Amino acid sequence: MGKVIDAVASPNCKVLVVANPANTNCLVALKECVRIPSKNFAALTYLDHQRAKGQIAQRLGVPPNSITNVTIWGNHSETQVPDALSDGQLLGRNGERLPLRSMFTGDDIDWVQHEFVSVVQNRGKAVIEARGASSAMSAAISIADCLKKWLVTGTDEGETISLAIYNDRGYYNVEEGIVFSFPCECRNGEWIVKEGLELSDNVLRAMQLTKDELLNERDDAMELIAASRPRKGSMSTASSTMSLTSSESESECLPTQLSKI
Repeated sequence: MGKVIDAVASPNCKVLVVANPANTNCLVALKECVRIPSKNFAALTYLDHQRAKGQIAQRLGVPPNSITNVTIWGNHSETQVPDALSDGQLLGRNGERLPLRSMFTGDDIDWVQHEFVSVVQNRGKAVIEARGASSAMSAAISIADCLKKWLVTGTDEGETISLAIYNDRGYYNVEEGIVFSFPCECRNGEWIVKEGLELSDNVLRAMQLTKDELLNERDDAMELIAASRPRKGSMSTASSTMSLTSSESESECLPTQLSKI
């Protein structure tokens, strides 16, 4: 699909990848595109971002739209790292931004570091088990909202959203060459990773796990692509198992750990 995009799409087009494994599908697509900059590609972690906001809002008894700057680090999979404390904020009635870390004490600290993380990581699986189907409408709404923030309105002053982008600068000491979700500000159709956040040891350890998963997915994908290319002098062509679609799918594209919406 990346080759098709490269052949017919405008070099200014933006591509949001949703089909699982979203991060690595995005990586494969952008690697196949010569004319389109890698910064024009992203994978969807905004649904996870919204789920995290909902969990925090429910815990605090406030509207979800009053919670901002939670972060999903890493992969759109069960290794993702939902993080409410590094930069999470509650928007006050007068526009002030109150750090979420100041609102969690005692049992709430334990909840936000453990149960909250697990609930967001496994929410997609829980929805499928409860409904017998994926949360397709939630994904569709998140796609629309993410594209609106990225391409149309931009983020509000001081706001970040979670967006899985091609890491070519080693943000937060994550190895280059993978698509990794970071906190991003959006302006004029471009994203900018918010740098300089101080991350806890818990978050850093969890980021290592999701990073390792993405590196393994990348290696598996590159191996499959190399095997699918016709050998010199051979008339047969192996078919690639990668797929890239614009809607969330439970038909996984790589023989790696499944990423559920």
